[in-house]
Amino acid sequence: MAYSDKMDNCTINIVLVGSSGNMGQNVIAQAKNFANVNLICVDPNNKTGYTSLSAVKERVDAVLDYSHFSALDGILDFVQKKTCPLIIATTGYSENQLEKIEKSAKTVPIFKASNFSTAVNKFMDAVANFSKSWDGDIEIIETHHIKKADAPSGTAITIAQKIVAARGKGKVVMYRTHENAKRTKDDVYISAVRGGVVPGTHEVRFFSDTCEVSMKEVEYGRSSFAKGAIEACVWMKNKKAVGKVYSMNDMLK
Repeated sequence: MAYSDKMDNCTINIVLVGSSGNMGQNVIAQAKNFANVNLICVDPNNKTGYTSLSAVKERVDAVLDYSHFSALDGILDFVQKKTCPLIIATTGYSENQLEKIEKSAKTVPIFKASNFSTAVNKFMDAVANFSKSWDGDIEIIETHHIKKADAPSGTAITIAQKIVAARGKGKVVMYRTHENAKRTKDDVYISAVRGGVVPGTHEVRFFSDTCEVSMKEVEYGRSSFAKGAIEACVWMKNKKAVGKVYSMNDMLK
């Protein structure tokens, strides 16, 4: 599926895995705004592209994964054979899968982000900076559409991890159960809400004995995620494996 009239070395061939999903469709729509980007669509449900990575015959400059965490092994095998960058936009990985990604980054360039919106990433940095001076309780509430497969969201987890790192204390608590319902000081708790067609909302609430401060970021659609993911693919072209996973922080610098 091409969106460029020129298929020369200036064109970036991006294999989009998961093209029939909501985010895949948004990437296809946004790609029309990039004159040097050519999408090669791969999805088992494809009617116009390839149904598997093994069928791809074109030159591959980058792979953008918007599929499902269960597809990780096949995608890692593909980029290792093609020696091309992998941009991971999928979330919900297990600890074992995250270790595989880190290990693969030693031999192939990998970029991974829980959220490709530049606004969200600036929001995360602002929240982390504010949290440094906050000695009270911190809670994160994230809301997403009913079809989202993982909970809490990767973005919410990243926000919590950034807060813990900035404060130098506490841990991330992702699920409240009967055993850990009572909050412990310094820990950052995440609550997940699923319903309707909400693209993504993340709110961080800071509580003290005397007041509350709230910081919130709301996405009106998926366009900013798709645009950021394509920009990451363009940025990753010709990047080398550096032994660690590239991030939005690397690109935004």
